[in-house]
Amino acid sequence: VVTKVSILDSDNDGVTDRIYASDISGNVWRMDLPAADKSTWTIFKFASISDGSSPNDRMFFSEPALAQTQFSNIHSTSGVLSYQNTPYDAVAIGTGNRTHPLDTYTNDMFFVFQDRNVVTKSYTSTEAPATLGFSDLYNVTSVPPTSQAQNIEFGTKRGWYYDFTSAGEKSLSSSLIFDGKVYFTSFIPPAGGTIDYDLGVCDLSGEGRLYVLDLHKGTRTYSELYYDLGERVPDTPQIVIPKADTGNDTIAYIIGVGKGECVGSDCKGTVVLGSGLTTNRIYYHIEE
Repeated sequence: VVTKVSILDSDNDGVTDRIYASDISGNVWRMDLPAADKSTWTIFKFASISDGSSPNDRMFFSEPALAQTQFSNIHSTSGVLSYQNTPYDAVAIGTGNRTHPLDTYTNDMFFVFQDRNVVTKSYTSTEAPATLGFSDLYNVTSVPPTSQAQNIEFGTKRGWYYDFTSAGEKSLSSSLIFDGKVYFTSFIPPAGGTIDYDLGVCDLSGEGRLYVLDLHKGTRTYSELYYDLGERVPDTPQIVIPKADTGNDTIAYIIGVGKGECVGSDCKGTVVLGSGLTTNRIYYHIEE
């Protein structure tokens, strides 16, 4: 584990009770801390997406982004369709070797895993859920699930992955989850550039991108699949929510995204996320 871990308070009692950690062998680990007594703490391998050999020797150099959420899942039993709201904890993370950003051989990807074991508890070696792999994920690279048959198939999976399409494209920073969407960046190394390692100078600097996909099923949420961030290695997308004028709603933005949203030649330098932080009613009382 070469990066920070991600923590979760699964029961909203103000105390961290779960940890997710990624490693450079392409694994994601889940640690449950159900009580203060350390003897109740357990760990198991939650997901694994690398086989250790090129081009599939994928590495995690950033921590996962987490979100507690749910989606409407469709099932087919003997030809009868049924819908069910399925709660899960989203674990979003991309692969990329930060120590070799110019590598063009590894087939890197971005993943959103569905952890449907939403209750924090102690897991014995026999009780631990099976490790998630590629067979448990839906490939949304070309087409996310849209038809009924595709959505039924998606319902049997435990998440999705996006296979970066450009040579050497990789994820070198953490992602961001906001309002049902996942925002993640990628870096594409220069093609055919000559590099003087002694001087530390190269004639091309590569390209950065910002992707925006639906968290649940990887569907495209904007007209463009990604934003061009220019010649740079992009960092984790950062949110700002400026104070709104009196009578207006707050608006959230992503900054540090190059030109950002453009209309013709007019570029704002930001990406609008929509409404900012609002109150979400969880409990209510009716007096009879």
